[in-house]
Amino acid sequence: MIMNVEINKEVSCPKCGTDAIYKYGKTNTGKQRYICLICKKQFTENSIEKIKSEVICELCGSKMYIYMRDDNKGLIRFRCSQYPKCKNYMTRRLR
Repeated sequence: MIMNVEINKEVSCPKCGTDAIYKYGKTNTGKQRYICLICKKQFTENSIEKIKSEVICELCGSKMYIYMRDDNKGLIRFRCSQYPKCKNYMTRRLR
């Protein structure tokens, strides 16, 4: 089976950074979905992955992960990956 691949140079994979991606349908909310041809990561253009990779716990220096997301209020709450040892959390506004 031959697959018609459309390379999008403006969007890059949030996991491996390559621009070898193609459109992979749409989300329920209508956002364009992409898939990386190198690492097979699926993502949307303004994916939350960009935010996740930069959030570090101020108390212990570990990564923080999304604990709760409230789209109505436009907030994301992160919790330290060392929970329950480190009980730090952080709240951010969605962009």
